[in-house]
Amino acid sequence: MSRLFKKQAFNTLANPTNHFFTKKILKSNKDISVKQAITKGQIMVNVPVFLCLIDIPLLTLLLTTQGLLPEWTTLTGIFLGFVSGWITWSVLITKWRIWAFTNVRNVHALKKEAIRSMLIWEDGTSFEKTEYRSKKDKIILDTLDKKFLQEDLVYEDPKVPQETKIYFSITTAFFIVLFLSIGVTSGAYLMFEEKNKDFLIGLFLFIICLFILTQAFKKLINRKPQLILNHKGITLSDNTFVSWSEIYELEILREGFGNSAQHYLKFCDSNYNYSKIEIDSFNLSIRKLENSLQTYQIRYNNNNNKV
Repeated sequence: MSRLFKKQAFNTLANPTNHFFTKKILKSNKDISVKQAITKGQIMVNVPVFLCLIDIPLLTLLLTTQGLLPEWTTLTGIFLGFVSGWITWSVLITKWRIWAFTNVRNVHALKKEAIRSMLIWEDGTSFEKTEYRSKKDKIILDTLDKKFLQEDLVYEDPKVPQETKIYFSITTAFFIVLFLSIGVTSGAYLMFEEKNKDFLIGLFLFIICLFILTQAFKKLINRKPQLILNHKGITLSDNTFVSWSEIYELEILREGFGNSAQHYLKFCDSNYNYSKIEIDSFNLSIRKLENSLQTYQIRYNNNNNKV
């Protein structure tokens, strides 16, 4: 009976004239939050992938040290761990996509957070195309794409204060300055060591680290608010104020891949001037910044509607 039911469900889904299954998917939200879905994804997908990446090379190394395998198989174990991890991810991530986008209402926020958490890749990238999707999976995901036609439900967060001043993070800047100081010192040492064999390497390291160190030190001593947010609008670091009524296309962008990715706050004003602000070095996390922006916009709209 169960096999017959699955076959009927698949035939119903594959038939574009029958919208019963489509409606069932689009209405099957279970009040699962974005945070809950991301947490499940990290457990459901990342844990098995991590085990593949670690366990297979360790097992190979153990068998090698016991003399049960030749030494050259150690590299093979690392390769097999990577391949098995990627295959595991490509299969499980599709299962998670279907579950998450079926049960979470705010699919736009879910997708942004999944990319930010490195669960999935940006659409159209080579890595995103390695996800394994069966014919049935593709049909379900195509159906779930219709949920993106509706806007996310947003709510005011009462915990957000009346005004938020955002500064450069002292902790982040301090550790960057400390790390780069070591780089500058190492470069100087290589330049002036007695044998002087690595002068060019030292010079290159010294110049690069010194330049970045200068920029980081400026952020460390800069105690001026970089952004001021409230229900009226956004004040930039140069004291330029932009009202919410003049802000369009507000979004947080992620550029780059992996740990080298950077995040920016981007928006357009009424004069078609675009502002793009790097936000990774701020003392407010990206999630809290996004929540604050959303709340202040809601408060502006509520106040404006009362007038």
